[in-house]
Amino acid sequence: MKPNGTEKQRGRKQDQTGDQNRNDPITAACLKKNIIGNVIGKAAQASTIAKEKSPRKRKCSNFLQKKGKYHRDIYYSVLIRQSVVTMKSLVIATLVSLPALIKAHGCKGCVPLDILSFDKVIKSFEYSLVKFDTSYPYGEKHEQYSVLAVDASTVNNLLVAEVGIKDYGELNNVELGERFDIKKDDYPAVVLFKRYEDGTLEHIRYRGEEFSSEALKSFLRQHTGLVMALSGCLEEFDKLADQIFEVKEKQWPEILTAMKAKADSVTEPENKKKADMYVKIMNKMIVEGKVFIKNEMERTKKMVEVSDVKESQKKKLKEKLNVLRSFTREAAPRIRDEL
Repeated sequence: MKPNGTEKQRGRKQDQTGDQNRNDPITAACLKKNIIGNVIGKAAQASTIAKEKSPRKRKCSNFLQKKGKYHRDIYYSVLIRQSVVTMKSLVIATLVSLPALIKAHGCKGCVPLDILSFDKVIKSFEYSLVKFDTSYPYGEKHEQYSVLAVDASTVNNLLVAEVGIKDYGELNNVELGERFDIKKDDYPAVVLFKRYEDGTLEHIRYRGEEFSSEALKSFLRQHTGLVMALSGCLEEFDKLADQIFEVKEKQWPEILTAMKAKADSVTEPENKKKADMYVKIMNKMIVEGKVFIKNEMERTKKMVEVSDVKESQKKKLKEKLNVLRSFTREAAPRIRDEL
């Protein structure tokens, strides 16, 4: 029995459906992964069966094609659900990390510099403290530098700035890092610039082991003479402590005598305690030498890091550290840089 026109037309449609099954990219991917390969493979073969004259075989081919379409629909829905879950995860991760990103990128009081503005801005200040870091800095060191920037906002002739270096994609400020020999492993690197009247700069790299706002303040005071408020310190006694690096060790007792005389004149109880701390440290330094400062700083830092130390005691230890810093000098080379 020959098929009529309607059956021929139905057969052509089934051929087209079979071709679509084979060419569909999702179906092809599933066949490769053996996820719905058996069912859709049979559905693809149905177009060949449909060409044959047996109505029974055509009925079989229709069933297989419908079953293949059903499994493809299931696979599509699985892909959509997986995409929705992935998108939700990305949104949640972004929302969770957004506050940290905002906090990381901000540095209140810092002036951002780039390859075009660097020389122009640096030349406008007698002293400039610049942090070289990644484009989006974060972490404890970045936060400590931000604290310093806020505290230094009232100090005249001092600029606190930062240079964000991006060494991938669209490069930014890489030349500035190379100019001052700053490698990626050095981040964050802090450099102090001093401007001279002849237009040259002298830059000093901070290489201290401790990266904190207090340590950076001490570094600034030592190399600029600028007064930076350090908890526990007294400016007049800091100046006396500076003299130990200008005279020979045999003259240190004279400095101690001056400290004792000044301490005796202090009447305010809180400042009296601070003044006595300077005298005690100076006396120990005369007996044990400069090594006393190093050992005492290490011992005090360990005590600060102990978790069960009370906050009030920890505050006193930190103030002692600041006073000890007044008796130190960082061996940092001064390099002239022509602008």
